[in-house]
Amino acid sequence: MLNFVQSAYSVIGGGTSNQETGFTTTIGGGASNNASGQAATIGGGTTNNASGANAVIAGGSSNAASGIQAAVAGGYGNVASGRNAVIPGGAYNIASGLDSLAAGNASHATYRRDIRVE
Repeated sequence: MLNFVQSAYSVIGGGTSNQETGFTTTIGGGASNNASGQAATIGGGTTNNASGANAVIAGGSSNAASGIQAAVAGGYGNVASGRNAVIPGGAYNIASGLDSLAAGNASHATYRRDIRVE
């Protein structure tokens, strides 16, 4: 399947089945990634979803960055939904608090400036 760019000033570098619907979004490559937040970026990987404004997913699989300026570096099944939330990697982590960080395996950082490493 082809890559799909819907919005102005958006770029998909390569890969397959990637979709961009946000203004000024970027997907470097990979497969089945979706960047819908304004200025959201996905470096690569598969089935990642960056829907927050200025959200970033570097890679991995099945990760989501829905918070404003949220970031997921990689891993699998991680969700960064808080504003400025960060997940450096691991699996099944959730960073939903403002300025929170979750890392490792199944860590949940749900409060403001919460740091969880499991």
